[in-house]
Amino acid sequence: MKILKGVIQGSRVICLILLILIGVLLLLSIITRFFGISISWTDEVIQFSTVWMIFLGAAVAFFDKEHISLNLFNEDRMRVWIKFVRQLVISVSAIIVCLVFIIGGWELFQQGQFQSSPILQWPRSYWYLSIPLCGLLIITVVFIRFGDLKREKEAASIRNP
Repeated sequence: MKILKGVIQGSRVICLILLILIGVLLLLSIITRFFGISISWTDEVIQFSTVWMIFLGAAVAFFDKEHISLNLFNEDRMRVWIKFVRQLVISVSAIIVCLVFIIGGWELFQQGQFQSSPILQWPRSYWYLSIPLCGLLIITVVFIRFGDLKREKEAASIRNP
C-alpha cells in the first residue's frame, strides 16, 4: 500500500506540473499569435500533456474516492454485508472498465509505435501509454480496497456472530 500511495502522490505531482505546463504554453501560444508569430510545437505538447493529465488524474481521483458517485442510501446505516455486496458490484464494474483500458490501450500503444506526431515526430505510443497505465493503477486500487472491505466484513462477523 505504501508503494501505491507513493505512485499516486507522484501522479499528483506530475498532474500539477502538466497543468502548469499547459497553462504556460497556452499563454505563450496566445501571446505569440497576437504578434503574428506561431510556435507550432506548443499544440502537440499541450495535447500530450492534456492526455496524460486526464488519465493520471482519473487514477488519482479514483484513489481519493473523488470520482462521480451516486449515493442513494446513508452508508453509515448500511449493514456490513450490504456494503460488501455494493462494493463487490462497484469493484467488478471497475475491473471490467480497467481491463478495457488495459487491453485497448495496449493495442493503441502498439499501433502508435508506427505513427508519429506531425511536428515533433514523437511516437504516438507516448500518448497512448497513459491509457493502460491508468487502468493498471485503478485496478490495483480496486483489489486493495476490496481486500480491505473483505477483512472489515470478516471482523464484523466475528464481533456480531
